[in-house]
Amino acid sequence: MAMKRSATKSSVTASIGPKESGAPRRASIEISVAHGAPAQERADVLVVGAFTDGTLTPGGRAVDEASGGRLRKVLERGDLERAPGSALMLYDLPGVSASRVLVVSLGERERFDDKAWRDALAGVARALDHARAGGAVVTLAEIDLSSRSLA
Repeated sequence: MAMKRSATKSSVTASIGPKESGAPRRASIEISVAHGAPAQERADVLVVGAFTDGTLTPGGRAVDEASGGRLRKVLERGDLERAPGSALMLYDLPGVSASRVLVVSLGERERFDDKAWRDALAGVARALDHARAGGAVVTLAEIDLSSRSLA
């Protein structure tokens, strides 16, 4: 994925075709790495992360700024569950080009590790499957994992 974290996002586009009679569902995934402003990305779903203490990932901060603080207000109400991988779908945020913003919990910052990372990604996959999104921009590659290199 991305090497430069500050202005990097990973763009993941996934589509699942209709199930033919008796045939298994076929999935195709296109993964690309791009640089840009997350809030300006046109996508069905834009994925950002948040720790339980309210700290947002860089992509989350960009969305919060573009939306006039709407993301922080939602998090302050406690609508996002604390467990890593819990997700909350937000619709039509002002200042954000994506139709929907998926906020995924990363859990407690002090306990963020490989397991929390995997749980967060699993939560993203479940939420995107449930949302039947034709495409998603996932900004979670910008999160530092001290035990892992993105190279």
